[in-house]
Amino acid sequence: MPLYIRFVKTPRCSLSQTARFQSLNVSALITITSDLGESFYPNKATLRSELLVDPDPNSIYQDETHVLNSTRVKWIGGYRNVRVEMNVPIPSRKFPWKRDCKLVLKVISEEPRIADKLLEHGQGHELGIVSAWSAPFAFPQAGENTVAEHFVERRLQLSQSRCLRIWEETGDSIARHIWDGGFALSAYLAQYYELRTGSLTILHQKLQQTNNLKIVELGSGSGIVGLTLTALKSNCRVLLTDLESAEEVVQRNLECSQTQWQGVAAFQVFDWNDSLPPSQPPDIILVADCTYNPDSAALLVQAMRRCVSGSRDTIVVLAHKKRHESETLFFDLICKSFEIVQQSRTEMGATLESDVYPGMGTEVVDIYIFRLLAE
Repeated sequence: MPLYIRFVKTPRCSLSQTARFQSLNVSALITITSDLGESFYPNKATLRSELLVDPDPNSIYQDETHVLNSTRVKWIGGYRNVRVEMNVPIPSRKFPWKRDCKLVLKVISEEPRIADKLLEHGQGHELGIVSAWSAPFAFPQAGENTVAEHFVERRLQLSQSRCLRIWEETGDSIARHIWDGGFALSAYLAQYYELRTGSLTILHQKLQQTNNLKIVELGSGSGIVGLTLTALKSNCRVLLTDLESAEEVVQRNLECSQTQWQGVAAFQVFDWNDSLPPSQPPDIILVADCTYNPDSAALLVQAMRRCVSGSRDTIVVLAHKKRHESETLFFDLICKSFEIVQQSRTEMGATLESDVYPGMGTEVVDIYIFRLLAE
């Protein structure tokens, strides 16, 4: 599975003044970690950080003429984080955007490889690192500091022409991060649509329906899986559901990704304790990275049953990366109500031992297709 660049401390920016120049002083603290942050990359890596300016809020900060500064950052094996620092002299008369522009700090890997292209995921490639874009922060006035919000943006290539922008929270919280199961399922969907690969033929048959396909994602987190499908599948209606605490990051993703949609997506708060399902029985229920907590296993199965509402036409697509033995409880419970009709496995190798560096060895994500048992 990939590793992720995250901001331990988001970018902070100040402005200093000399007789001839103004200088931007930008600093941030970053890390390279597994999806849950249980391990830090133990080998050397070469990163590149770029300070970008964007006068147009609708731009995606990719115009090279807007790069203010670029510098290499060395990651040393055994570190838990590394500081990014920039001091950027700006000739005052040649910088017209300073009053109202936004700045962004981008950090990508030069070695190991970048892992932003979902079409390459699990295709025999070794470990890669997912790039990071900070939230935009204001150009500071003299004597003040501006600080980026505690979010990090991912720009995942679904095809040669389609890029999905996904925000997640940064820092210590993992509840609204991208996890490996969601990453792997999103990659599977991208590869099916672009390369026509994959063995989950029951899922493929559902996706080939030309009518308005109805999809519900349970425990959507940032919404990466449902929004990937919204970008790839025309004539679909995707409902992302999670607890109220996920609403801010999901709404942010709904707003920034909709230019890439072929379908329609929305968010609804849904607690697995709720007695009513979030919609009428959908065609597909998506579940990724929701089986790790044995205390909620029964509630998850209950929510799935309520959403299916007795329909054997509905399929459940579940992405599962095994974290610990107690997760078998979920499978014991779900197999009392549902049957596994298909299964696919994604592996991504690494030169690291997973028992020494959890989340960084040869990692496996299983994708299951469930259907309600016949009565």
